[in-house]
Amino acid sequence: MEKHILVTNDDGVTAPGLLAMRKLGKVSIMAPDRNWSGKGHVKTFDRPLLI
Repeated sequence: MEKHILVTNDDGVTAPGLLAMRKLGKVSIMAPDRNWSGKGHVKTFDRPLLI
């Protein structure tokens, strides 16, 4: 049975470490479209959240 790994980060979907994890099994990624490191406390009130 292949492992299914859920990864979350704030470095964006293009972070180098995310692709390296594919060797370990099936990887699902929950990450922003760009690097948001250090902005974890930013709140969104003036624009919609995009999925």
